[in-house]
Amino acid sequence: MPLTDDTNALIGILQFTEKLLDHLIARLSPDDNARFSEAWDNETRPNIHQAISTLQNVTDVTDPTWSKLVGAGLTGRSLALKRHYLAQAASDGFIKKFLKFLNGLLKSLISALPGAEPVKELKDYIESFFDDAPEPDSGLITLFNSGGFVPFAAP
Repeated sequence: MPLTDDTNALIGILQFTEKLLDHLIARLSPDDNARFSEAWDNETRPNIHQAISTLQNVTDVTDPTWSKLVGAGLTGRSLALKRHYLAQAASDGFIKKFLKFLNGLLKSLISALPGAEPVKELKDYIESFFDDAPEPDSGLITLFNSGGFVPFAAP
């Protein structure tokens, strides 16, 4: 069923994003780690959980959230395209490319889901610490492969 497949894929992307942000924050200097952890744990992480919960409650194509997802290009073939390139960048360890692709997806999610904007903003700030990170990034590859499956059901 396309609705279930698409919402599950988006949930998987958000769950992977949560793990990735945990991982990237852990790689920051102690002072930066403390600042980001406080904001992440107390304010932004609950927003990602809210977005996931909203997606879990979309059970019918008449749901207004589903219509917003369709309008944002986050269903069907458009979502499949985005999932493919996210998975490819993550599995290859291209963190800068992955974060750029994730940025586009999160930007689209903002129009459809409450809670997506703070996640994107925090990711943007964290991303700036990795502008010069060597690639491939073994941490991203390990995180992506840690479950033994593609975390967001790439086609």
